[in-house]
Amino acid sequence: MFEEIKNKLKNCTFHSLNDDRKVKLDTITDFIIKNQQQPLPSQLIFVCTHNSRRSHLSQIWFQIVAEYFSIQNVYSFSAGTEVTALHLNVIKLLENEHFKISIEFQKKNPKVEIDYGGQQKIISFSKTINDVSLPKSNFSCVMTCTDAEKNCPFIPEADFRFSLPYEDPKAFDNTPQVERAYKKTSDNILTEMMYLFSKINNEKKIKMD
Repeated sequence: MFEEIKNKLKNCTFHSLNDDRKVKLDTITDFIIKNQQQPLPSQLIFVCTHNSRRSHLSQIWFQIVAEYFSIQNVYSFSAGTEVTALHLNVIKLLENEHFKISIEFQKKNPKVEIDYGGQQKIISFSKTINDVSLPKSNFSCVMTCTDAEKNCPFIPEADFRFSLPYEDPKAFDNTPQVERAYKKTSDNILTEMMYLFSKINNEKKIKMD
């Protein structure tokens, strides 16, 4: 893992999380811990309407933090109810956070290779829940925006559906606050993933003892 990204994780704290957010996160944590005890894989698809911002950031930080804590048998994906593209402001954010990015610029919905120096590069592109790249069984959905919660179609194959909405930085596009807004949303997501996996890691340590 790139040193800059590893240091960001090391310096991340979650003391500011309120009880309502912890309850939402604990529901997901308990689900993963239960699967770990089986053992069964935990495949989470983060869903937001356009699959362009928050769902991708959730997928990315979930995978990175899982690797940081050496939590095995967990997998993250992202999808939407519409196909757009991974937004350029998200790509700029990732570059500012020291990720190495490779993009197929010639396509309207390019596949973006995201390298964080870890075990596996992340391939991001906008897709619907029915995309062939996503699991078709033994998966759960995490709704990252309230719009997707209301409009996402019923997915009978999903084992569970969790609610974890985040503030949309889209409102700040083309404004002087755009970089700060995207960083705030990204940092909020990272903070909550650190909380989630720290609890899973503590449970793993207890089991080993």
